[in-house]
Amino acid sequence: MASHTLKKVTNNKIYRVLDANINRAKEGLRTCEDTARFILNDETLAKKFKKLRHDITGITKERSEERRVGKECRSRWSPYH
Repeated sequence: MASHTLKKVTNNKIYRVLDANINRAKEGLRTCEDTARFILNDETLAKKFKKLRHDITGITKERSEERRVGKECRSRWSPYH
């Protein structure tokens, strides 16, 4: 296997691991947000957790859009799939 192919495979695996753990972090923050809101009745703390969750979402959205550049649209409504 050529070294550039190995590097691509390794990078894809790393991205998958990162994506999975970023999703776990967002789920954890959602749990913290709900706990602050519904159990502690602390709307200020809930908003802080929400902001952190949205900050992480913004970072992952940017990276996801970068990876999609040049790829065809695969929406079920797209005439290209």
